[in-house]
Amino acid sequence: MAKHHNIFSTLFKITGLLVLLMGCSLKSTPESVALTVTPTRVPSVTPEPITPTPTSVQATRTPPVLTSPPVEGESEPLTLYSVEIDRGSITLLADPALLENPEAYLDLDTGEQRIAEGDIRFTVSGGSMSFYTLEPVNGGRANFVGEEEPGVAGCQQVADSLSEGNIPEIAVGHYLCAETNQGRLAQLRIDKVNPQGKNSLQVSFITWETAK
Repeated sequence: MAKHHNIFSTLFKITGLLVLLMGCSLKSTPESVALTVTPTRVPSVTPEPITPTPTSVQATRTPPVLTSPPVEGESEPLTLYSVEIDRGSITLLADPALLENPEAYLDLDTGEQRIAEGDIRFTVSGGSMSFYTLEPVNGGRANFVGEEEPGVAGCQQVADSLSEGNIPEIAVGHYLCAETNQGRLAQLRIDKVNPQGKNSLQVSFITWETAK
């Protein structure tokens, strides 16, 4: 009886040991594990173009320029800074027989007639035949320029050739350019001769402030 007990006890121990070994075998990690790696497709990326940062440039503003009409014979119009300051029509009376009005003066800066003052003087001379002349005075200068209107561009072109001498070409439709004693440019036109009887002259004028 004791012998059978020992046998069963031994079998029981062996069975327990086997169960224990099997449990440890299930819990243990295998020494080598085959891993299956699925490759991931990485999309190709095209780099975006780099936009340069704009550089701030400070512009310099220039004053507006007035461009005069082209003068006949010029290839390009003459560029001037000019402002018209006065224009008008006036009748000059000059009679050497009249002490109070032997000659007439025209101030082209103001458009007024003032005795012994101004830029242009109208005089009459001669006996039975009268001779009319215009003469720049008081530092003014002038000259006859033709029968076509010169405008500011034309007068600017001849400014260096203006003189202080008499201008004998007095006829209807004639143009003169002048420089006032204040440095302005002016255009004169002979409109009428003797509009108010003998010894009178009607002229129209335009005066400009110009940059030299």
